[in-house]
Amino acid sequence: NRRGLDASFVAEAARSDRRGSPLCAALLDIDNFKRINDAHGHPAGDAALIHLTRFMRSVLRPNDVLARGGGEEFMVLLPDSYEPAAFSALNRLLKLVSAQPLDCSGVGCHLTFTACVTQRTFGEALQTIYERLDETLIRAKLAGKNRVMSAHI
Repeated sequence: NRRGLDASFVAEAARSDRRGSPLCAALLDIDNFKRINDAHGHPAGDAALIHLTRFMRSVLRPNDVLARGGGEEFMVLLPDSYEPAAFSALNRLLKLVSAQPLDCSGVGCHLTFTACVTQRTFGEALQTIYERLDETLIRAKLAGKNRVMSAHI
């Protein structure tokens, strides 16, 4: 997935720079994922990942790029999106996911995530964007989880 994300980023960044069009990126992390695995087993953790991915595919546009970064973390590229629109899309996703219980071993679990979103500047590398998103994600988690935060430059 990381190689696929890297390749997609190179293509989207080149297109963004060439056209002068916006490109946003978002980083999502499932809240309390370890607790789901510990309380309900790894199949419930796998179900949580699938649950979130299905919602992402239903909310995000077909040209948005979704990649699992590892564990319970996902990165999304949102081409041709300014930050307010990307922020709004992530908030819609957050509301839908948290409103739909996940079946955890016959018990309904409410899945939430914390995310951050930023708009790429001209020529900015993926690693720089990721570092900004990661720092903002930590602040968002400390602020209370289950939220979307903007990672302004």
